[in-house]
Amino acid sequence: MRFLVTERILFSKMGIGVVFISEKTLYYANSLLTTEGKNYKELPSDESDPYISAIRTEALSSLGYFILPNQLFSSVVNDIKSSDAFIIERLGMIFNAIEQSTASEEDFGGLYRNLL
Repeated sequence: MRFLVTERILFSKMGIGVVFISEKTLYYANSLLTTEGKNYKELPSDESDPYISAIRTEALSSLGYFILPNQLFSSVVNDIKSSDAFIIERLGMIFNAIEQSTASEEDFGGLYRNLL
């Protein structure tokens, strides 16, 4: 029973971490887009999009990680509201995206491995 409580606390902390990373990414990306009059949430989640490519480069340099607009926590919540999507699987994909995008394996490598 104690193990289950510990796992729930760990999952809660990781979830809060995703929310923090998501909001920080959104704020940072939107600050880069102010002169363009665009909102990061509304950009396509396509790596070949010039805005996404530029934001990815800047985010990796400044934040050390990058996530696409459809990986933002608010996007996940909207998907759940509209389609009853399974959040655990989606969070797992976001965790992997964060790990794979980092500028340094030391920063995030394996961070979420034992969570799911």
